[in-house]
Amino acid sequence: MRRWVAAAALLSCLADAPAQDRVLTHREQAPLQRAWIEKRFNTILPGLMHREGIDMWIIVSREYNDDPVFRSMAPITAYSSRRRTILVFSHRGGDRGVERISIGRFDYDGLFTLERTHNDAQWEGLRRIVEQRDPKVIGINTSELYSHADGLTAKSNCRRKRAPIATSCAWRTRSSQKRFRTKSLCPASPRTPT
Repeated sequence: MRRWVAAAALLSCLADAPAQDRVLTHREQAPLQRAWIEKRFNTILPGLMHREGIDMWIIVSREYNDDPVFRSMAPITAYSSRRRTILVFSHRGGDRGVERISIGRFDYDGLFTLERTHNDAQWEGLRRIVEQRDPKVIGINTSELYSHADGLTAKSNCRRKRAPIATSCAWRTRSSQKRFRTKSLCPASPRTPT
């Protein structure tokens, strides 16, 4: 009986504890995590894309089977990608930063500009974005050696469904494996080949 009383007393103290003295709820974590993601997008991503010569980075995920980097790009309120999620990062050059676009129905708590399309029209939306931005080099998540750099972009989408962009720019695509493997954005295993 004493244990139950002690446990109840401890729980009531923890429930009333200030946020800095306890683990935050998801709702309390959401604005903090969103701010961290936005800061990385605004400060780290432009330099990485410029340094590696990538004008556009395309990440494609499927619901409950996300690309390995999706969790580092989406707020905590997005538990998984939706049906098909297509995220596009387009480097605008100079100090103008990186444009963040979500093709489909979700802007992920305002982190991305929404290119609204129906689920069946997302590939067409991607083709439009690519044609409008006309990137010289497009990074996609492919790797023959490192599974965490080999997202669904490669396996189910780009090899099989590259057709929407194949005629105009498939030759521009290259693996973003080495390009974005940094502690800041996508941590790498110590055994990762370079």
